[in-house]
Amino acid sequence: MDTAALARRYFAAFERKDLASLMELFHPDMVLTDWENHLCGRDAVLAHNQKVFQSLQDIRVNLLHLHEAGATVIGEMEIILNGGAIQLKVVDVITFDETGAILSIRAYQG
Repeated sequence: MDTAALARRYFAAFERKDLASLMELFHPDMVLTDWENHLCGRDAVLAHNQKVFQSLQDIRVNLLHLHEAGATVIGEMEIILNGGAIQLKVVDVITFDETGAILSIRAYQG
């Protein structure tokens, strides 16, 4: 399983605001934890993503570094929102199951 490629697919789908692709990548029981939320289940995460996507004109994900450790990938990135009006430094720790589905995302703002 190429977890780095799966992580890149996730980042690209997020950047495109592509809920259908995210649904395919997420395990039904996935967990998302970030600096503001703790969400359990694919449906809850997709509903949250939809609200985020609707609130933003555009999202650009600049992947700075990608680190792999077994079924876990750590992505260091700069996320640029609304044409540069908002810039965030973020680290995502993504864990995959044996089929390549995303089990958890822990996002840290730095």
